[in-house]
Amino acid sequence: MAARGVWQRQCTAMFDVRVVDSDSPSYISANRTPQAVLATAENDKKTKYVAAFDGVMGSEMRSFIDRLADHLSVRWDLHYSVTVNWVRTKLSFALLRATNLCIRAGI
Repeated sequence: MAARGVWQRQCTAMFDVRVVDSDSPSYISANRTPQAVLATAENDKKTKYVAAFDGVMGSEMRSFIDRLADHLSVRWDLHYSVTVNWVRTKLSFALLRATNLCIRAGI
């Protein structure tokens, strides 16, 4: 994913987003919480922003979403709560589309 002006003006930031299935039988049998699964995935490669397929986000992904929403709320002259809701909704639909494509490709 590429976004312009996230960390500096007129600079493109590239994000390598990783989606994990925190409800996988291997994680459940090990009694791992979704946050523990996401923390492990983030630490596997520090530059990744991680979200579970059901929308739970890792800590670094949350901080990026918060920064993005703050920047957009100033730019669009909207309340932060409205903007962060919009960003999270867009992300949720993107995850849903990606999950759907993975399921359909496996059939």
